[in-house]
Amino acid sequence: MDSIEKKIITESIRVSSIVTLDNPAIAPITDGFIEESTYNNSKYKCCIILKEPFDDFDEGEPCGGDWSFSNIFKKWDINAPINRQNSISRVSAIVYSINHDFCDTKNLTSEQLKEGFAACYWINLSKTPAYSATRYNKELKRKVKLWSQVVHDQLIQANPDIMLFGYTWDWYYLDFPYNEKFDSMKAYPENSSKPKVRILKAGEDKISVDAYHPGRKNLDYETLIISSIKDYLSLN
Repeated sequence: MDSIEKKIITESIRVSSIVTLDNPAIAPITDGFIEESTYNNSKYKCCIILKEPFDDFDEGEPCGGDWSFSNIFKKWDINAPINRQNSISRVSAIVYSINHDFCDTKNLTSEQLKEGFAACYWINLSKTPAYSATRYNKELKRKVKLWSQVVHDQLIQANPDIMLFGYTWDWYYLDFPYNEKFDSMKAYPENSSKPKVRILKAGEDKISVDAYHPGRKNLDYETLIISSIKDYLSLN
């Protein structure tokens, strides 16, 4: 076990004890690598940064947790019907496409989506399950601050080529490890007064992709992100 993984585990245990004490009905989830070898052998190492996971409810309040993204991978049945409307399928499709010549995602199989899922490094700013539509409030800020060192170290561990931000790019970061270069920013589509995707350099060899949350109910979301990344990479 390398030093950065030890730091992540140690700090995660410390923060978990705090958030579990605050609310015993909620246990943090474990994100990060799904299948480390698949991620590291990808043409483009992709990392997704979301706000926080969604789980069950008890008397109207979030509860649950105590699961890991690797468990989802282990239980993934490639013969089961595909739900293409959830965030995991959307992100998995985008990552698969990026690493397979920016292919169309419309007819991807469950097996291909599983490969995309395995090839992505997953990060939640807060590891604590919450509502399906996360509320920007003092409580979220507090939780994100608690987890900020873990997130920082996860990004160093991931060392991604492409960072996909699901409505989190301009959110509550402390000591973000990669410096963005705003002079390189490009918005897509260019003719829109309200661009849906912004891409910019992050350090010398990485890009940040500022986009909507992947839960948006529209496959055009995937196409826009994929085509935008393809265009940006071709220009830089």
